[in-house]
Amino acid sequence: MYFSAMRSLAAWQVILGLMLSCITSLSTPLFFQHCNITVKSTDRSNESMWYFTQNIFNGIFAGGVYALIAVGITVIYGVMRMINFASGAYLMVGMYITYFGYTLTGWDAYLLIPFTVLVSAAVAWASFKLTISPILNRDKTTAIIVTVGLSFFFQNLVILIFGANPLTIPTEIQLKSLMIGPFIITLPRLIAFAASMALVLIFHILLNKTMFGQ
Repeated sequence: MYFSAMRSLAAWQVILGLMLSCITSLSTPLFFQHCNITVKSTDRSNESMWYFTQNIFNGIFAGGVYALIAVGITVIYGVMRMINFASGAYLMVGMYITYFGYTLTGWDAYLLIPFTVLVSAAVAWASFKLTISPILNRDKTTAIIVTVGLSFFFQNLVILIFGANPLTIPTEIQLKSLMIGPFIITLPRLIAFAASMALVLIFHILLNKTMFGQ
């Protein structure tokens, strides 16, 4: 039952990602400025349609990542019957752990994936034992308050350690892209989408085809 809800929520997350990407990118096409892409067209309607279609692609690929987040939220609710409002904060912590690993080693972000997974799992386990485990048998309102507080804690801790300015990790494929007709798909976004969909498929198989999932 909860996997059915997971698929529904994931679908809505994909749609939301598509809509947000289209609205923001059509009004301020920073993606194209960042990649030094110029649209050469004398027809404003054709140019607008190109931007719109391009951002449909961008929204779909961003929505794939949101769908993976939705899977995590829904599985937690299905198993533990609690809503984790700190899910986005955990995603952010994972990103900053990758950046921290980069500052220590200078390695490419993709080579730091095992490091990020291990450290993120340790952070998740520690926060679960300290904050979530003591309130598992209490009402849902308590869980909401605790996870919202945990989210604020992680956000402010990151600001205290790393500052409020955006940080990036340079990679060899950062600005590489694929051309599909006149449209552009950046390679990092394609990799993130493919990995997200692979993990969603793994969760589907785990929950529906194995004894553990049953």
